[in-house]
This record gives sequence, structure tokens and C-alpha cells, in this order.
Amino acid sequence: MKPLTPESDLLPRGQKTRDRLLGAGSRVFSERGYHSTRVEDIVVEAKTSHGTFYLYFSSKQELFEVLAGEVVEELSTVADSCPDLSQDILVQEWLVRFEVVYEKRHAFLRTWIEAEIVSGEIGRLAEGIVTRFTQALTRRLEETPIGLAPRPAAVILISMVERLEYYVHGRAIDAKPLETIATLAGVISALVGTTTTSNGLNTGSERRAKARA
Repeated sequence: MKPLTPESDLLPRGQKTRDRLLGAGSRVFSERGYHSTRVEDIVVEAKTSHGTFYLYFSSKQELFEVLAGEVVEELSTVADSCPDLSQDILVQEWLVRFEVVYEKRHAFLRTWIEAEIVSGEIGRLAEGIVTRFTQALTRRLEETPIGLAPRPAAVILISMVERLEYYVHGRAIDAKPLETIATLAGVISALVGTTTTSNGLNTGSERRAKARA
């Protein structure tokens, strides 16, 4: 079943209703998990009706796909800005940009990861963003010979970055995000044979503000 109202045809009031459903869906998915969430839960959270829900989304899966697409768009911007990995400060700034997105979306990202959906549009989106980061890192590693195969090294790097964010925001490890970024940047610098700058990472608001700009 397709939604009765395509997004491109929405008036401002309709867009506001759609956004309210997306916000409600994000909260409910984060609290209950993908598989336990029902359309009923979303409409109750959004304080609307089933009829209104189906004007905008054909199913909870489609709503989840829209949310996932928004996250992928934000992360794609980060992936495409992957810097020269031999420049420690640039690597730190890049990791801060990743952290800003992950901090904003960590509850939804945790739900997505734990849902273990590998098929359909949701699976395609997950595979696509991993591929995008892998390709960006591979290109940079090819520019800085490290004596390792660039693509496997890129897969290991993005896995390390993502898992670290997952555990930090899930409180599985006792560490502050910005402190771990400085350490992680040092690990990457060591991998490509550079030296971490003595300036370290500014853990104040300056880098966060710059990353959000």
C-alpha cells in the first residue's frame, strides 16, 4: 500500500504532520526497537489517527526507511569530507563531525543496528553508507602508502570508528566522546606513519560549533 499523499505534494500543514509522525516514529523505534514497534504505538505517540498515518506512510517500514535515509544523508556528508589521513588535526576535525551526527542520532542508530535488517531498502541503505565510508577511506589510504592493502585497512578503520561511537553512547565503556576522538586520531596517525600534534583536541565548544556550521 502506498501513502495517499506523496511528500512532493504536501502543503506546509501536511509537512508539519508528516514531520510529527517522523519524530514520533523515531522516539518509539528508539524506545521499543524496530520489531516491537507497531503503527498503533506511533500514532499514539504522535497524537493522531491510523487514517492520518496512512496518508503519509504505507507502513512502519516505510517510515523507518525515511528516517534511515535522513541519517544516511547526514553521514554521507561526513564520508565525502574524509581528509588527508596524514594531517592529524584534520582527522580529529573529521571525527568530530562524525561524532556530532552520531550524538544526534545515536538512539535511532542503535535501533537500526540491533534490528539486524539486511534485506530490502533498509539493508540497501546500511550497505550503501558503509560502502561510502570504505571508498572514501580507501582513496585516502592509497594516497598514503602504509604497507597494507588499502581497502581492508579502510574497512577496519570505519568499523573501529563506528564501534567506538556505539559503545561510548551506549555507555558500554566509560569514556567521553571527545577524549576518545583524540586517541582515535592518534591511532590513525600512527597507522599512516605521522605524529600526533602536541596541540591535542580542543574539548571545548569551538570544534563542535565548527563541525555543526
